[in-house]
Amino acid sequence: MKKIWTAFAPALLLLAGCAGQLGGVASGGSTATQSLDTRAVIGVELAYQAAAQFALATGAAKTERVKAADRRAYAAVKAVRAAYSAGNASSYPTAAIAAHEAVAALLTAIKG
Repeated sequence: MKKIWTAFAPALLLLAGCAGQLGGVASGGSTATQSLDTRAVIGVELAYQAAAQFALATGAAKTERVKAADRRAYAAVKAVRAAYSAGNASSYPTAAIAAHEAVAALLTAIKG
């Protein structure tokens, strides 16, 4: 498992860093802001997908603790998608931060 974690860790950290570029207006405002928002959404999505694949690859996806963390992370990612699609500038940054934290919690649950 340590080998798998070592292989996935750099990618997960890189993707998680994308989620830190939050702020601005979700689907309105300047082109630069839209670009940052889009990258943040993609970062959240990719970090979640990488964490879920990591859980499957390590066999951790079968544990109840990881299943519960996965449900929370997926719900948080769905909230980011909804806020971004709606252009909800007030809830988007909060949803993106919550998703980032939920994905981090999923990774912690996978590591045990």
